[in-house]
Amino acid sequence: MRRILSPEEIYAMIASITEKDTSWIENDKERQQIFRNILSSGDRMQVMRLIRLIYLHQKSLQGTGKKLHLTDERIMKEAEEILYDEFAYVLNIRPSQVTDFIARQIQLKEKF
Repeated sequence: MRRILSPEEIYAMIASITEKDTSWIENDKERQQIFRNILSSGDRMQVMRLIRLIYLHQKSLQGTGKKLHLTDERIMKEAEEILYDEFAYVLNIRPSQVTDFIARQIQLKEKF
């Protein structure tokens, strides 16, 4: 069992999320294996980067009229459940509000 993050740790994670650039792995099998390893590692920062990577890829696909692979979509939902439940508990918000909360924090950071 791992300890729960503090609100300060969550804010720090969100603040650092845009600092590391990651690139999409084109090979489906390799990508799925790496994603599964990240999920099983329990490393919250890596899980957050994984969510961001899939989200950004999803946005780029929307511009071309394409959709995410079903496996990538499932992995993103699993990653969100892992991270968002804890964030919601610590920040005293609903899990459905976590995405908006993170987006607002990133926008605040980008303004300064």
